Amino acid sequence: MKKCLQCGHEAEDSLNFCGYCGASLGKEPGQRPDGGRTADAEGKKEKRENRIASVRRVFSGIVMPALAAFVSLVLFVSGFFIGIDYHPAEQVQAQFNAISGDTDITAVLEQTPVEQNVFNVFGALFTGKDVEKITEKQQKIQQKLSAKLQNVMQEYGMRIAELSLAAEAGDPGVVAELFALYEEIADDYASELTGINLIQSDVIAAELALSQADVSVDSGDSSVRVDKWVADTYFRTGIMTVYVFGYIYLLAVSLLYLYSAVIGFVRRKENTRGGKFFLMYLLGCFAMLAAGQLTATSLNAVGIFCFVFAAAAALVYYAMRVFCTYKFDAKSIVALSVKGVSAIFCFAVLCVLMGNIYDFGVAVDKIGAVFGMYVFGDAYGFSEGVAITLRNFFAVTIPYLAVCVLTAILFFRQMWSVWENGADESLLWFVAPAGFALAQMIVLFACTEAGAVALVETPGAAFTVFLLLAAVAVCCVAGGALSKELSQRVGSGGKAGSEDCVADGDVPPDRI
Repeated sequence: MKKCLQCGHEAEDSLNFCGYCGASLGKEPGQRPDGGRTADAEGKKEKRENRIASVRRVFSGIVMPALAAFVSLVLFVSGFFIGIDYHPAEQVQAQFNAISGDTDITAVLEQTPVEQNVFNVFGALFTGKDVEKITEKQQKIQQKLSAKLQNVMQEYGMRIAELSLAAEAGDPGVVAELFALYEEIADDYASELTGINLIQSDVIAAELALSQADVSVDSGDSSVRVDKWVADTYFRTGIMTVYVFGYIYLLAVSLLYLYSAVIGFVRRKENTRGGKFFLMYLLGCFAMLAAGQLTATSLNAVGIFCFVFAAAAALVYYAMRVFCTYKFDAKSIVALSVKGVSAIFCFAVLCVLMGNIYDFGVAVDKIGAVFGMYVFGDAYGFSEGVAITLRNFFAVTIPYLAVCVLTAILFFRQMWSVWENGADESLLWFVAPAGFALAQMIVLFACTEAGAVALVETPGAAFTVFLLLAAVAVCCVAGGALSKELSQRVGSGGKAGSEDCVADGDVPPDRI
């Protein structure tokens, strides 16, 4: 640790300016860096330095702690309302059938997610095995669902009848209006179901199917299918526990940092853990988003808001950190630009990958097609379903997961490097994600054209991912070449650039 000779506060060895008072580290107060300026020029320089130092003090002592406290407070309060947008198991495979143009109300309802409390997952896992008790629970749930649907349909019944008659009469403009009405009904119905544990209903349905299979004389493919259905249901529900632990984790991180940020604001002292807080929070968000990919679910609107808000706040906070502590010579600016651009592009890639970029045909549901679980309809035999699943797993899942993991590693390494002012990363970390993204795009295109996978078409997002990661790689290569050139120029001697250059190669604060 360095000690500021101006104010006495300690600072990290990698910093060149004090984060508290803004003074240059390692120089005596009032020391002349150039050793040959006139008194008037030195006075003007000192005034500029003092103004920069005062701005740095305001940012590091007031603005940054205040921003951190505000962000952590918003995230902590909002965190209580994070939930799961859930599709019941029988709806996971359902699509709106845009290809066939089907506008049936049932299809629309099946495409509408239902918000669930994250702790419903635990309720589902501890349902129990007693057939009589779980049968009674399921009957109560089904009665509630029927009552909710009846209430909603009573409200819209007359309007549906009118539009249906007009559609049958051949009115072309009425189809779009009928579809919009179906969507409105589905949204109202989904909002009515938020208090019903549909996750538990799925587990109960699987358990009841297993109990009936045990007493049935049927065997073979049907029995294996039921066993796999039960295994998939518990596997899916087990993965969804990530939501529960993620929910608790985000609240705990927000609360702990809120306390720390308030203390820092009261003392008007920068909390050096601010950047790490944002990284920890985003890591928790990404874990929950990844769980959504594995289970065909997603965060609700509040969860997405917390994720986007934390990311935007992190960008602002890191920019302030850079202003307050970084040295701003040409080489450092190039390195910082490479790190910043690569982190932003990687974040964009992760957002794209965490969205629903794959459009699977009705043959296989999203879970079965991507992540190896196979619950098929009666039209497919078990062995055929396994074959479809394996083809999708190797052609879609493995490249997808490779790009996700490599991009996430690069993103967090770059963000950590910006915060710690670390050295440049190896070129491999920048090139590998782009290479895997290119391979993913080629494999998806070839398999889709050959009909080897259940994708309706090659997702356009795969091309977007490749372009962004390729831009990161190009930026890294260009930045590395430019940094090397700047190092050679400085090492060649010259005349140290100009009379304003200081002896140790750092640019004083007035050059910011």
